[in-house]
Formats: sequence, C-alpha cells, structure tokens
Amino acid sequence: MRQPWPLDKKVVRSAEKNFKSGDLQTALSDIEAATADPETGVDPETYLIKAQIETKMFGSDSSNTKQTYEVGQAALATFMKAFEMGVAIKKMVSEKISGKKMY
Repeated sequence: MRQPWPLDKKVVRSAEKNFKSGDLQTALSDIEAATADPETGVDPETYLIKAQIETKMFGSDSSNTKQTYEVGQAALATFMKAFEMGVAIKKMVSEKISGKKMY
C-alpha cells in the first residue's frame, strides 16, 4: 500500500542514522520503505545504503545457517542493483550531453 505522502530523503537519513548506531533492523525497515518511494526508490544511493545494512547484518551473524547465507546473497544482489542503476544513470546523462546513443 502506497503512503499518502512522499517519504523523501528523511527516511534514507533515518536509515543511515540507525545503521551507524547499530540498530540494523530499524535501518533495514526504513531503507525498504525508501526503496518503495517514487523519489528515493530510483536513487542508487538508496540501494547502496541497503546493501551496506544487509552486509553488516550478514557479517554480524556467525551462525552459518541458510538464513545467514540468504542475507549475504541479498546484500550482493542489492549491491549489484545499485551498481546497475548507477551505470544506467551515467549512460543517460552521457547520452543527453553528447546527443548520441551509448552502446
């Protein structure tokens, strides 16, 4: 269900703050809300922060269970999404500046 108001960067900043203070579950909840927002959900930085949170969660769990493995896999997938979004944005900007289609 869509929020009736834009989350904007406040939720992303809250996620960063909670990440830095070690409240990883709250940070993950915040950043997942931000990925669903039309403004922050298209920003690669949002996904980079999410990947950092997931990586920290993966690294702090030494149980070596299937669930731990899945958290690590999610972190890798999120890093890749952030990277791909960044490349796509760079490509669009380059095309706009040069007026030529890139690859």
